[in-house]
Amino acid sequence: MLLPSKKISFFTTVFLISVLSACSTLDKKPLPEQAKKAEQAEINDKTQSSKPDGKVNESINDPMKREIPLELVKGYDEVVSALKSSQAKAIAKLIQLNTKFPKQSGPSYRLAKIYYETKEYDKALSSLENCLKIEQNNYYALNLKGMVLREKGDFAKAKEAYLSSIKIYPNHPDTHINLGILADIYLYDLSLAQVHYQKYLDLLKDEDKKVAGWLIDLKRRAGN
Repeated sequence: MLLPSKKISFFTTVFLISVLSACSTLDKKPLPEQAKKAEQAEINDKTQSSKPDGKVNESINDPMKREIPLELVKGYDEVVSALKSSQAKAIAKLIQLNTKFPKQSGPSYRLAKIYYETKEYDKALSSLENCLKIEQNNYYALNLKGMVLREKGDFAKAKEAYLSSIKIYPNHPDTHINLGILADIYLYDLSLAQVHYQKYLDLLKDEDKKVAGWLIDLKRRAGN
């Protein structure tokens, strides 16, 4: 499925190098004119500053904002370098880091990202479950879990994962855009989609004209 030119994803090309589907029972597929809008939801993993306009509760602490061992940071840098030439080497390095730092959820999360990109969704879910056992407040992992479940066609559980992520940290833009797209394209819940498209836009530091256009179109379709 291809994106219409006005809805081209800007997240996919940086998916792996950054931070380091229809349901069988529901048969819901995006309409041709909406096809792959979901690409917008690909993680870019760049924490974006909230607008200082009073729309965002800045008193909410980011539970994932913490220091990590310097050796682990260097390990992540090696993973990024490895990804440019060999996915296998990157996976091997992350498995090594996972063993060496069993109390850090990051290696399992990054491993799940690679499996997601290579469409190995069961392996991605397994890595995410391990990640969440280590750190249940890892809202990045819950966001990615929602993306994986969406690709597997389990839209109800995808929605649950996104809502869990938002409950932990409501100021993460990516989770809101993911939930908005899920509601818009797969669940046909225009009211829910409108709420989370708007929340996404409120949280951005810079304007996103693409999603702003989607919101205008959604309001038109909903008769608002």
